[in-house]
Amino acid sequence: GIKCSIDAIKTQLQDLQSGPRHAAALVALRSALHSAIAEDSSVLSYVLQSVGFEILQLLRAHGVRVLSGPGFDENRVTVCAESVKVNLMAFQYLISASKEEDKSVSFISALFEILVESISFNGLPNHPSGKKGADETIGRMCAQVFVHVVRTAPMLFKSTMVAISPESRAVLESAVRADMSGYAAPKRVTKKKISLKGFVR
Repeated sequence: GIKCSIDAIKTQLQDLQSGPRHAAALVALRSALHSAIAEDSSVLSYVLQSVGFEILQLLRAHGVRVLSGPGFDENRVTVCAESVKVNLMAFQYLISASKEEDKSVSFISALFEILVESISFNGLPNHPSGKKGADETIGRMCAQVFVHVVRTAPMLFKSTMVAISPESRAVLESAVRADMSGYAAPKRVTKKKISLKGFVR
């Protein structure tokens, strides 16, 4: 099962030279997890302890384009999406199985800080960051995680907001507002035209 293949997956996730290996390993891990947790949800705890750090590391590295170039850029969205999916599975497990809120808050706050960094780099639909290689699809994906957490675990969300930095909190709040408003384009302030009639003789 998944416990037998976790070492091979970890090796692929730790190989920082190959974007395609990251994407393939994360897709394989997520689909294996889907099957495994149907029988025993505690397998998620084992997987997180084994490769949780590597998954967060890749989410950040691909999200803010620390890893870039051939093999990386075309796999960025896949790696970020699969990392987010695995982390959301972990989140669901934590809120259903863990009685220790501190553990959940520390996990969610670490995830949130990475997602905030990714939004700052990639921007959001109708709110571009202007940075080279930015992809608003990734920014939107991150914002949707915040909205999911606030809707499914509002108290945990509130505790996490206290745990993260004020700068991150500001980015997070604006991302939640943007997602909930459907990414409406920011209103442009139109300058009133000055009438020159009074000056014409």
